[in-house]
Amino acid sequence: MKTVMRSGELKRLVLIIIREEGPLSIRNILNSIRDKSKNDYAYTTIATIVKRLEQKNIVIANQKLINNRFTYEYSLSQDAPKDEIKDILHSLINRFGTVGIRHLGKVFNEDLTEEDILRIKQQFEELETTEG
Repeated sequence: MKTVMRSGELKRLVLIIIREEGPLSIRNILNSIRDKSKNDYAYTTIATIVKRLEQKNIVIANQKLINNRFTYEYSLSQDAPKDEIKDILHSLINRFGTVGIRHLGKVFNEDLTEEDILRIKQQFEELETTEG
């Protein structure tokens, strides 16, 4: 039985794919999602997510002529990392409240090694997958 991602998880996956593989068309984003998630999402579902990200200026659409047809390829805007961080921190606040924020403050008052940064990143990724 396939498990379907929640919309927040799917949005994050779209952003990861665009960041790692972009610029991409909706069709290419959809193909990558199918490869990574093993879920069969409709083209219109992915198009809706990408259009909403475009409306929020998180992704940018660039029109290109490919095989005598105009198509759009999407890439991340310069502000996309800021928006992703804001979303991560917002979910952290919602999940852990002031205790989580105090702990985060303590973490950043310390000198962080590359290993510490990697560990924090992994913890954020685990939090995102369990939160949905």
